[in-house]
Amino acid sequence: MIFRDQLRPEDKAILHNLLIQTGFFFDYEIAVAIELIDDRLEKKEKSHYQFLLAQENEDPSSVIAFASYGFVAGTQSSYDLYWLAVDPTKQNKRMGSTLLKEVEQRIKKTGGKNFYAETSGREKYTPTHQFYLRNNFILEARLKDFYFVGDDKLFFSKVL
Repeated sequence: MIFRDQLRPEDKAILHNLLIQTGFFFDYEIAVAIELIDDRLEKKEKSHYQFLLAQENEDPSSVIAFASYGFVAGTQSSYDLYWLAVDPTKQNKRMGSTLLKEVEQRIKKTGGKNFYAETSGREKYTPTHQFYLRNNFILEARLKDFYFVGDDKLFFSKVL
């Protein structure tokens, strides 16, 4: 697996397709991810959104996973994980964990100490909850019916 943190305009379609292929996200959620990608492409290093892409090989179009994260304004050393998606044909092979660990190392290098992830509480997301717990996050809070009735918002955290 090869990591890169520079987005290319061609990556927008690749990441869009990857998000669709996971089968986890509503169209409006994917639209938010595209807004973050557009922001990063437009503002480059001045964007608040950082991206880390995992490629299968040297070919930049061989993206198999990506994460988006960023510093939380108004905090001393906290970061949010905005997105983490892995090609469904590559899931359950520790690629998500490897990508997450690389993100954590990059955050630590900038002085980051606290890392947060939010996700849906729907049963469909049980593998996501287990993923965070396996990667030493703790469930901090649950907001009942946050997204809609029956879909709680879960907050996970990790001290780096």
